[in-house]
Amino acid sequence: MIHDGRVLGLPLVDYTDTKSNIEALPSLEAGMTAFASDTGQFGYYDGTDWQWFNAPDGYLTEAEHTAIGDNSPHHAPVTLGTGSDPALSLSGQELTLADVLTPSEHSAIGNSSPHHAPITLDADAETILDVTGQEIGLDTQAVGTVLAGPLSGAADEPTFKHIVHPMIADGVGRQLFTASDGLLLLGPGCPCAPTAWRTLRGQTATLVGAFNRVPGRWPGTQALRFEPAATNYAKNPRPDNSGAAWPAYNGTHAYVQADGIPVGTTVGQIAAGASSANYKIGCAVDVPVLIGEIWTITFWARATMQDSTSVYWQRYGPPNDALSSYSSSIIITPQWQKFTRSVTITQNGNGQLVLTAIDSGNTVQVANVNVEKSAYGTSYLDGDLGYGYAWTGTPHASTSTRAASYASLDAHAGILSGLNTVTHSLRVQASYAAGSTWPTDTAYIFDLRGDDDNNRLALLFDPTSDSFRVYINGAYRITATGQTFAAMDWLHLVLTVNYTTDVYTLYLNGVVIGSDTTSLSAPSGLAYWVLGALYDGSAGQSGWAFAEYAVLDRALSAEEVAALYASDKPLADAGAFTLPVNNLGPLDARWPVATGTFTHTGDTSYAEAGSNVESRFGWGTWVSGKLQFEAVLQISNAAYTGYAKLQWDNSGTWIDVPGSEVSVSGTTNATLVRSGVIYLSPGERTYRVAIKTSNSGETVTLYKASLICTPGGLSTL
Repeated sequence: MIHDGRVLGLPLVDYTDTKSNIEALPSLEAGMTAFASDTGQFGYYDGTDWQWFNAPDGYLTEAEHTAIGDNSPHHAPVTLGTGSDPALSLSGQELTLADVLTPSEHSAIGNSSPHHAPITLDADAETILDVTGQEIGLDTQAVGTVLAGPLSGAADEPTFKHIVHPMIADGVGRQLFTASDGLLLLGPGCPCAPTAWRTLRGQTATLVGAFNRVPGRWPGTQALRFEPAATNYAKNPRPDNSGAAWPAYNGTHAYVQADGIPVGTTVGQIAAGASSANYKIGCAVDVPVLIGEIWTITFWARATMQDSTSVYWQRYGPPNDALSSYSSSIIITPQWQKFTRSVTITQNGNGQLVLTAIDSGNTVQVANVNVEKSAYGTSYLDGDLGYGYAWTGTPHASTSTRAASYASLDAHAGILSGLNTVTHSLRVQASYAAGSTWPTDTAYIFDLRGDDDNNRLALLFDPTSDSFRVYINGAYRITATGQTFAAMDWLHLVLTVNYTTDVYTLYLNGVVIGSDTTSLSAPSGLAYWVLGALYDGSAGQSGWAFAEYAVLDRALSAEEVAALYASDKPLADAGAFTLPVNNLGPLDARWPVATGTFTHTGDTSYAEAGSNVESRFGWGTWVSGKLQFEAVLQISNAAYTGYAKLQWDNSGTWIDVPGSEVSVSGTTNATLVRSGVIYLSPGERTYRVAIKTSNSGETVTLYKASLICTPGGLSTL
């Protein structure tokens, strides 16, 4: 072969030997060729003699053509390109490299390594760095990296180091809940209505009692709060002009509109005059109180100027006729604040809530008043808040009630029966601080039970010892004392159980707070599964708000729990067969379309409820328009009927929405009534609420009207 003027390899010859041996060969034929290895000559036999010729200039000898490198006269140094594909055969050879890396050097990365420059991890990189068994030291840079631990909760320094960069932890978290090991997931994106909270796999948590949704753990999400039954003795707790008057003394008293309060926009206000006087404002209560009773008052307040004032719980009203009172000093600021005060009654009489001693020239606003006969306060309630709430008489002029609430997963308890490895992960908010008074000494978070306590798993908080407790098969197995969380803190609780290895572990915010190794068997025959209450829903409600509840059929490791907490992201169900809902409509299950009080007298034809009470909204952004129309109606004579319905504007003609008509009769009390399922077509339309009576001599009053999302209507948390 000739390449670049060089002959490579041996020529095609019949014999290769020394010149003398070739010439001594017998029986030669004309045309034979040979190569004399000792002289480097080619030979040709012409039938009589060998004719010899010298090798071409530059021909490689047998020794030369195998040598590659600086010491070979025929080869320049060879560089192997990183993009080349040829395989270099070194069989039986030794390849020596200049400045070869030692085993310790090639694994060293950083400033002290001669072969590696420092490496910077991009904070936006979505690559998981496997550092199992390694220790990573980080200098004080803002890299968004979290070190998890210690697992024991005792040492100041972590007992292990584990990279849980938020992006990595998010990846871990979202991979945890898969089609194979995820059993149940309730949280953001799951359809929710007053009676049902559904997973994206079609499982349903039945909601019992009052439907109470609050802001969730993550922006744009909501949570469900489960509370005990309660009565608010404040008769007009977010004041309405038609309701019971708020008592006031001195100054200028009015009901005004204000933003920033939890419920509604109407507040009571008193503007103190320039002169020195005892300016007061209160909320209509006037409820009998008895010696030894404990009453709790909760309200929101703010002032134009910071003011030191007093909350008075007067034994007898109105404010200027108090025979005795119980007071507590507070400081009101220009920002809305929530105040809760409890008093023990020492004399029989009537109770009345009053704010007093407001400085001259100041203006004070009060809103969302709860007055409850208990040693603790609950979330704000009145009869207008919807499902599970009611007025005991005339709206805004009577007490109001809220039904005890919880979520039942009884229908799905069987999926955990006999299961040897399980993880329960919960994102919950506490209504009360550790160390304070709670509604019960057994504040259940979840309770899973069979026919008896020997087949039971429950997680609860005990405020008498400020401890989280885990009950498993007949006894409390874990008691984690010394908890110090504040009211309204969000907590991440994870309980892992492994009945095969007999290891049961409770985590709070990514850290182990208790464990047990008692030899136990997995509970069987499970029939009850309740969130926020005792297994049968009869007690144990304490105001826990649930943003997410995930159950897996394996016990997560400590590292996985730490990563899940650090991610601070909702889980996504990789095994879902329903897509998460992207609800661009209202977050609440109820969308008010008429608020306030609207009265018609003697009108037997449908007329608009009030002045220009129209709501313009487009349903094109909703996956489904499956809704119900809900209204609070009152008729002046129980023998007749009051009606309300929803109508839409068709170029100036009002068209009834089929199935939306509701009515009230047989009572003169304000009554919550709801239509069957109605469907609103996609597209932007103008709707109105219309009302009428069945008799021209009667009056029908509408207190509010709402559209609510049914269980099939895709309203979500």
